Amino acid sequence: MQKVTGAGKFVFPGFQSMKRPMSENALNGALRRLGHSGDEMTSHSFRARASTLLNEWVNGIRTLLNAD
Repeated sequence: MQKVTGAGKFVFPGFQSMKRPMSENALNGALRRLGHSGDEMTSHSFRARASTLLNEWVNGIRTLLNAD
């Protein structure tokens, strides 16, 4: 992750301080500008969906690597 974050602690740092994460409202605003309504996508649902997809992908890679 260091290639993405550099010396920072967060993948999505706050706008005013690199020491704090981006706020939930900033993420929700970005999703609204991308055309997602509040009923279909929030920052929490985006995080949960990304977590699920990434875990499935990693498990798929492990399965392929361990296949006989």
